[in-house]
Amino acid sequence: MDFREFCGALNIDLTEWRNQIYNIINHVETLPELDRRYFAPDINALRAMLSEIENDVKKLKTQCPV
Repeated sequence: MDFREFCGALNIDLTEWRNQIYNIINHVETLPELDRRYFAPDINALRAMLSEIENDVKKLKTQCPV
């Protein structure tokens, strides 16, 4: 696997993880208020992960070869 293939594969993986995390957050937001409060710490952790993933995707777009 060359560097471009690696960057492309990593970008795809990060995008898939980001989408899965968004789906989880969106699902929890549809739950009743009591359940949302129960999951709030976990959702906050997932949002922090999303932020890191977004930063990594931006780095890939600027630092990996086209």
